[in-house]
Amino acid sequence: EKPPAQDLSRPGRYMAAILKHVLLLQRNVPAAAAFYEQGLGLIVTQCSDLYAELGDGLDENGRPVDPKDEKAKPRTVLALKAVGNVSQLTTGYSPFVNFEVRDMDTAVNNMLRMGAELDGPIKYPPQGKVAALRGPDGHMLGLYEMSDSPFAGGNVMMDMDRVNALKKGKD
Repeated sequence: EKPPAQDLSRPGRYMAAILKHVLLLQRNVPAAAAFYEQGLGLIVTQCSDLYAELGDGLDENGRPVDPKDEKAKPRTVLALKAVGNVSQLTTGYSPFVNFEVRDMDTAVNNMLRMGAELDGPIKYPPQGKVAALRGPDGHMLGLYEMSDSPFAGGNVMMDMDRVNALKKGKD
């Protein structure tokens, strides 16, 4: 016998966890904040020697924040905290912090200039470009640039329909 169906209509009955931000432990918080600001274009909303918060340029509702509005604060996606204990600073291949970028070449070059190192070559799967880097503090960073190809993700048959429409000039 089947168990009764779950009632999903009642608000609050099932609460998904909401990711607030990723916290990375750092040796030098201001230098790390500059790395993510200049390397990826994140917006520094708070920075001291001990702690920093960086935003993605969107508010809590996902709308773009006007950079000229001093009261507007982008949502925090990355927080940096200073620690001095060697065991707290030990990194391996975890965590792996992934970012979607608009221009892989620019992002990689900016990050390399800021002290990152490529961890293998940039790869070119059909979905776009993928790169793995190790930041100056040892954190693993993934970059992804979505392909403009009609074959990037999704249903291949639907993509073929789009390709045919493009060939006929209908899209």
